[in-house]
Amino acid sequence: GVTIDIGHLQPRFGGLVLEDVRLALVGVPGVTVRLARVEVELDRALDVGAVLVSGARVDARGAPDELLAQVRAWRSDHQSIAPSGARAAVALRGVGISGGWTAEAGSLAFEGLEFEREGGGYRFSVAVVTGAASDITVSARTVAGGVDAERRFYVGAAAASLEVPVGEARAEHGAVAAVVPPTAPGDAYFRRPDIRGARAFAGVLATFLSEHLDPAHPSAVEALTFTVRRRAESFAVGPGAARLDQHPESIDLSFVGLASAGAAPIRAELRLPMGAGDVVASLDGGPISLSMLGVEPGALGVAHPERSSFAGKGRVVLGADGQFLTFDIASSLRHLSILQPRVSAELIEDLDLGLTARGELQQDGHLRLDEGRVSLGAFQGAMHGALFQAPDHLEGALSLEVPPVSCQALAASVPRALLPHLVGVEYAGVLSATLQTTFDSRDFAALALEHDVRDSCRMRVIPPQLRKARFAGAFEHEVVGADGHPRTLTVGPGTDRWTDLEDVSPFMAVAVQTTEDAGFYRHHGFNAGAIRASIIANLRAHRFVRGASTITMQLAKNLFLSREKTLSRKLEEVVLTDYLEDAFTKDELMELYLNVVEFGPDIYGVGAAAEHYFGRTAAELSLGESLLLATILPNPIGNHKRLYERREMPDYWAGNLIRLMGVAAKAQRISPAEYAEGVKEHIQLFHVGDPAPQPREPARGGRPGIGNDDEMSDEPQ
Repeated sequence: GVTIDIGHLQPRFGGLVLEDVRLALVGVPGVTVRLARVEVELDRALDVGAVLVSGARVDARGAPDELLAQVRAWRSDHQSIAPSGARAAVALRGVGISGGWTAEAGSLAFEGLEFEREGGGYRFSVAVVTGAASDITVSARTVAGGVDAERRFYVGAAAASLEVPVGEARAEHGAVAAVVPPTAPGDAYFRRPDIRGARAFAGVLATFLSEHLDPAHPSAVEALTFTVRRRAESFAVGPGAARLDQHPESIDLSFVGLASAGAAPIRAELRLPMGAGDVVASLDGGPISLSMLGVEPGALGVAHPERSSFAGKGRVVLGADGQFLTFDIASSLRHLSILQPRVSAELIEDLDLGLTARGELQQDGHLRLDEGRVSLGAFQGAMHGALFQAPDHLEGALSLEVPPVSCQALAASVPRALLPHLVGVEYAGVLSATLQTTFDSRDFAALALEHDVRDSCRMRVIPPQLRKARFAGAFEHEVVGADGHPRTLTVGPGTDRWTDLEDVSPFMAVAVQTTEDAGFYRHHGFNAGAIRASIIANLRAHRFVRGASTITMQLAKNLFLSREKTLSRKLEEVVLTDYLEDAFTKDELMELYLNVVEFGPDIYGVGAAAEHYFGRTAAELSLGESLLLATILPNPIGNHKRLYERREMPDYWAGNLIRLMGVAAKAQRISPAEYAEGVKEHIQLFHVGDPAPQPREPARGGRPGIGNDDEMSDEPQ
C-alpha cells in the first residue's frame, strides 16, 4: 500500500543507504513524505535489523476528518499483507524530522523530531511544535513523550504556550459536540453557559484521555503560559508547571504558577471523573504579584504589574447530571494600576478590589446568588437574589446593601484618577444604602424598585473651582465649539451672555420640566421615577435607549466635566449633583442650567437660543417656542440641522410639540386656556436677513414646579 521512489541507492557492507526517498500512501493523496537519508542495517540472514531515518519532511493537507478516514481505509485495505515477525524486531530510529499539516480549519508544524522504537511503541522528542485551530494557537518546545503498543501516550514539555480568544469555541469527539459558551436564544438578555453540554464534553474528554494516556507516565509541561485574547487585547498567565495524571477514578489536571519568596503560588486544578461524578475546578493561592503570574505591562490596560498582587480561592462544581453548577469564589486585587479609556482618561493607581460570590446556576436558566460581595477601597457592597431566564422572558429579585461608611474614608480610598475634579475635597458624614428590586419582563409595569439611601455626606472643604461664590459673577465656562475644538466662554451674572431667571419666560422652565426632568423641584438631584422608567425602557429594548439624567446632573456635566463617556465621569457626576443640590436653591440651579446649556452649534444659553431661533428675547418666549427649544436639548447639533437648517418645522416636530403641551396640561403646569392657545400657535423660525418679528410683552403664565415625577414626556432622554 505504499509507493516508494528512491532517488539514489548505495549498497555498502552490511546494509544499504537510500537517499532522496519519497513515500506515498495509496489512496491518501493528502500525505507526502520525503526522506533525505535512510540507513538500513542487514543481519547475517539479510533481514532488516535496524533503520535510521534522518532529514525527513512529512506534510499533510486537508480536513482532519477526511485525512483520518483515508488513513483508516488504507490500513484496512493493506493490513492483511503487512509482514510480521522479523518486522516487529526492527530497531527503528529517526532524527532531524520536520513537517506540518495545513487546512482551512487550522495548521500544525513541528521541527527537530526524533523518535525511536521501544518494544511495541515509540519514544519521541520534538524541538518545537506550533499549531492553530479556531483562533486557538499552541506552541511548545523541548517536547518529549512516548506511545505504547496499545497506542496510549504520555507527553511532556519544557515550555509551552496556549492562546485562546474570548468567544465561542467548538470541541467535538465522536457523536458529542459542546459549544462553550453557547449562543443564547435570540430574545435572551444574557448569554448563559450550556451546563449539560459542558458536562457531556467533560465526560467525552475524560474517556478519550483514559483510553490514550499511559498511566505509568504522567504528562507534564514544566513552564506553561496561557494567553487569553480579545480583539487587539491579550492577557497572559504563566509560566507555570502543568501536569495531567490518570487515576482509576479520575483524570486530574493541575497548573501551579511561579511564586515569589514568602508568597503562596497560584494553584488551579480540574478533576474529570471517570464515568458518573461531579466535575470539580478549584483555585487557591496568593497574594502574588501580577508580574509573577506572567501579566505583561499593558495587558488589558494593566500598568506596573510588579506592584499589583492577586489572591484567590474558589471552587466550581459541575453536577454529574449536567443540571447544575455551583460556585464559591473569593478573590482580591491590591494596588492595581490600570489605564482603561472606558473607565478613566487617566492612569488609575493603587486600586484595591475584592469580589466574593457563592451560589448556583441551573441548566434551565435559574441563577441563585446566596452571597455576593464587592469592595472598592472602603466601599463594601453585599448582594443576594435570584434570576431566571427562560427563552421568552427574564424575571428576578435582587437585594443590595451598603453598610455605613465614613464619607471621607470612602473618598480617600478612591484613586485620584476616578475623581480628578474632586481633588482637595474633604467630607463629613456617613453613607449607607439598601436597594431591592423585583421584575418580570412579561409585566414591566409591575417592576418594583425600593431604595433607602441614608446620605449625610457633605463637603466641608471645597476647592475654589467648585465653590458657589465662583458663579455669583462672571466665570469661565469650557465648551466645545462648532468646529469640534474646545474653547472658553465668559458667562455669569452681569455678562452679555447671561439672562436672569426673572427675565426668562416661565414657559421655559415648564418646557424643560416636561421634556427633561418632571420632578426637578422635588427631588435631590436624582429622579427615582425616571430611573424606574429608564430601566423598563432599556429592558424592553434589550439595549440602552433611555437614560435618567436630571437637570442637576446635566448641569454638573456642563459646569465641571468633559464630554468623555467614562465610568470616572459618571462617578463625579453623582458626587457633583449631590453637591449642587446642597449648595444652590432650585431656582438658582434652573437659572444656571438655562444659561449654560447648549441649544445648537455655538449657541449656549436661553438668551442666545431665543435670539437665534426666533429673533426674540428670552422673556418673550411662548409656550410652543419654549417647548421647541427644549426638544433641541437632547441632540443640539443634530436637531439644529434637522430643524433650523431646513428653514421650516417638519410636521412630525409640530405634532410632537402639541403632544408635549398635552403632557404639560395633564400635569397642570399650564392652564386649560394656555393649552388651548398653545395648540393654535404658529411658530415662525427666524433667520438672518428675515424681517425682525414684532416685539411681544414678556410671557406670563405657566406653573413651574407643578406635577409629579412621572408626568413628563415618554421620549428617550
